Amino acid sequence: MKRKASALASIKDKESNATWSVRFFKVISVQYLIVDLDPGYQWVAVGHPSRRYGWIMARKKTLADSTYSEILGRLGKQGYDTSKFAKVPQQTASASSQTP
Repeated sequence: MKRKASALASIKDKESNATWSVRFFKVISVQYLIVDLDPGYQWVAVGHPSRRYGWIMARKKTLADSTYSEILGRLGKQGYDTSKFAKVPQQTASASSQTP
């Protein structure tokens, strides 16, 4: 089953662009931090200030295992429990599900 959620994000720290507030369903607001970023913007690691949640997102459907391990190493040094990170298989969006 596919699920879809709408969200609106805004930058809270305009000097670093690393602190974001994301509002889901117009009522739930959550803070996120950009905790690691590829210099070429090919991937980003986003975390919650509590360090209980985090995501590694990439522009491509796959990320080299060595790159993934390096990111996890840096996240671990920042206090994230890297054993809770899991790779999620990616699928190509169908043309009918893409929005302009």
